[in-house]
Order: sequence, then structure tokens, then C-alpha cells
Amino acid sequence: MKVIDTHVHFWPKPLLDYIRAGEYRDLRVEEADGTQWLVHARGLRYPLSPTFYDLESKLERMDADGIDVAFDSIPAPYFFYELPPQETLSISKMFNDAIAEHAAASEGRVRGIAAVPLNDPQLAAAELRRAHDELGLIGVEIGTSLEGKMLDAPEFEPLFAAAEELSMPVMLHPYLAMLHKELPVGLDQSMLPIIFANPVETTAAAARLILGGVLDRFPALKIQLVHAGGYFPYQLGRLRRAYEINPALAEGARRSPVSYLENFIFDTVIFDPRAIEFLIDVVGAERVAFGTDQPFPLSDETATRMEGLDAKTTELLLSGNAERLWGR
Repeated sequence: MKVIDTHVHFWPKPLLDYIRAGEYRDLRVEEADGTQWLVHARGLRYPLSPTFYDLESKLERMDADGIDVAFDSIPAPYFFYELPPQETLSISKMFNDAIAEHAAASEGRVRGIAAVPLNDPQLAAAELRRAHDELGLIGVEIGTSLEGKMLDAPEFEPLFAAAEELSMPVMLHPYLAMLHKELPVGLDQSMLPIIFANPVETTAAAARLILGGVLDRFPALKIQLVHAGGYFPYQLGRLRRAYEINPALAEGARRSPVSYLENFIFDTVIFDPRAIEFLIDVVGAERVAFGTDQPFPLSDETATRMEGLDAKTTELLLSGNAERLWGR
């Protein structure tokens, strides 16, 4: 059975060269005990394995894991949003050109997801059109907010309009918690921001897209929520009940929050087959697509080892939904 991984990250060599040259003050590459590490000024660090940037290494890992196709995107939390928009645009173009070349060299095994300068939505929309028309990229990854400015703000609408027009899904990826910004109380230790605060960002973004009316204005927009949707699918009943008893929530969303599930795609990065089964029960098997979060150490291949699912559901999770919803 074909397996498509919708949640994979990639560092193109030109962008790594840019970082190694010291062009971006917040990131550097270090070497310790024979291992390269990507280190952020705010403390986040992880091993820079060859599977992040080397196609041969990536394909070998995919073969070992039984994955046929990978949808590659820029690694969060490094979206470069704090730079002037023209600099973010230059980095986005560097990434998009490189991922297109990477995909072309893979003989169909890698597809590229675009990066865009969310700090200037007009520039982001233009770059998304270029990524689609000239480079053949299949979607776009953005952060779950812009330094805390939520995605239902009116200025982001040019990007959503372009994504809807081009039928390019928007992958939302948390990033502030990984940089220890805007942390919930008690989650400021070790990996707790990545483990528990990341899902908060995703949940807030999904709720704001609904309650802020974004999905009413762009009803054909497709949104992929990573890490199995954060807490959103598991607290959907709470959100629905609040909508029913608070008329103010209906001022933004025209329908019950549950009815907007058709706009969302949920990956399987949650490490527990019971949680994946619950996710399927809540959102429907047709809204769940396999993902791993490779090559980060905290990656997950659980869905390829699940037992007890019928053949149709298994096919939808592992490839069918990715092909249908991403249109590739």
C-alpha cells in the first residue's frame, strides 16, 4: 500500500550556507562529538542529521520506514518572520527554489510545500502564486500566528485568498512555544513547550479561523493542522457548547464549529494509536492524513503500524487523503 508522509521538514543547502555564513544572527551551526547541531539564540537546538538536507540520506530513511512520498516543508520554528519583510521574502524564495530542485531530483518521491513572508501578506500571496505557477509546489506552510497576531486578522486575507484560488492547502505549524515565547504557566522547562505548548498554538489558530469568520469568507480553504490538530479535535465538544450558549461567538462564525471540520486536515503525529482512532471517530477517516514530523527526533511513524483498521480506512490515512486533499 502506498504511503505518503504529509509532515516532513527540509533544510536546503543554500539556506544552511546562509546560516553558516552568519547572515542570520539568531541561528548557527555547531559541531560536537562528530554531530552537527542547529542552535537558536533562544536555546533551542537539535541535531542536524543528513536527512534534513541530503536527498540520498532522505530516500534511504524513507525506504527504511516504508514511505513512498514525502511532502517537505521548512522546519519550524525558523520562519524568519521577525526580519524585515523583504528579507523574509528573499529567504522564502531561496527555500522555494531549492525545494523545487530537490523535488525534481527525487523522481517523484518528494513534493515541496512553500514558505512565504507572513509578515507581509501581499508579498506572501505573490510568492505563493510564483511557487505554484513556476515551481510546482503543492501547498504552503505558515506559523499559527505572527508573533501572537492571530490569523483571523484582516491583513492575512490576501494570502488565504490566493491559497483558496490556487487550491493549495495551508499547513499551520506552531513555533512561538519552541522559542519560549508566550508560554502557558508551568511549561517553561526542558521540552515541555514542544510537548504541550505547541498543541495550544495549533488549537488557538484553528478556533480563531472558525470564530473569526475566515472559513466563511474562504469556504474552499483547506487547512492542515499538525500534531493531530493539537487539542482542537479533543475539545471540539467544549467549543461547540460555548458557541451554543454564547451569542457573541456567532457574530464571527455563521455555523456551529463542528460544521467546519470539512476545511481541516489532521496529521497522525500523536504517538498513540488510541488517539488516532479517536481522531478518526471525531473528524472522519477522510480528514486524517499520515505524517511523521521527520527528521526531528520527536517524530512518529505510529500510523504505519496500526492494527485493527479496515483496508479502506488504512488506505485513506496512508495515501488516499493526501492525494485527494493536497491534489497531488
